Amino acid sequence: MVLARCPQCGNCTGLYVAASGGKVACFGASSGQVNWTFDVSRDSQKQAQLLSTPALVMEVDENGSRNLLYFGSGLSSPLNSNAVLYCLQDELSAH
Repeated sequence: MVLARCPQCGNCTGLYVAASGGKVACFGASSGQVNWTFDVSRDSQKQAQLLSTPALVMEVDENGSRNLLYFGSGLSSPLNSNAVLYCLQDELSAH
């Protein structure tokens, strides 16, 4: 679980959660509502297992901010298995 804070004002902008089974979600900080979800298994068409704690990198420019969520996952199929590094981008408008 990673809590995102605005680098300009310090307000919470989101909560990123990754489950060991390969589901990742972003929740609104004030509402608690799901902003988006990502299913590693569905995306890869393989059985997924998250192998790392998510890391968040926040970038800010004049157009707003961009959050990059990194995490590692193991992907398994009957024929092989791989380790993969994912990077999901979440763009937020300026406030």
